[in-house]
Amino acid sequence: ILEIAGVIRKNQDYLVVLGPFSSQRSLVIAPLFNGDHLAFLAPVASDPRLWEAGKYSFTATDSNYPRVRGLAHRLIAAGYRKAGVVVDRDSVLSSSVAGYFREEFEGLGGRVVCDAVFVGTDFSQALARLQAAEPDTIFFSDYRGAVLAQFVNALRDAGMETQVSSQTAPFTRALVTDAGSAAEGLLLSGYYHPDTPRPEVKRYVRR
Repeated sequence: ILEIAGVIRKNQDYLVVLGPFSSQRSLVIAPLFNGDHLAFLAPVASDPRLWEAGKYSFTATDSNYPRVRGLAHRLIAAGYRKAGVVVDRDSVLSSSVAGYFREEFEGLGGRVVCDAVFVGTDFSQALARLQAAEPDTIFFSDYRGAVLAQFVNALRDAGMETQVSSQTAPFTRALVTDAGSAAEGLLLSGYYHPDTPRPEVKRYVRR
């Protein structure tokens, strides 16, 4: 991605840069384009730090922070007080979102009793730490439905029925096809489009 950014920066004919899609890659190249005063639009990058990367960086999506804040408030209201946080070791976005969750959850009186990491789809280390800490809720910091499905399956196979929340988009098909009954009870916070013209959506917005 740095090589591509370098090619773009050398060509004065470019006025705007569109992409990439991931927050991780966008955060790497945003400072370069800001330094060149070149407008940079990352269509769906949702890491809150992208808004702070400079006045030439933009994204067309919302920040993860309000959704994670909503999850923390909902968990506290439901009586959960001890959280385990599971983070993808190789993802900048996963780490930053987990940090926002911790800050909000502990600010509301909760306590993070376990920090666990996973690599790829190997959850063995994370499961061992969670079993030892015995949290009453788990925040899985990842946006990918297929990975969350694999995690909850592994969690249930390990005999843990702990409540799980995540910023994973709730309309991800893999949550149903891959997780099956293990998807029941997940607390998710995602996008909602109130301007959709479907009658049931209009009724929901009115209510």
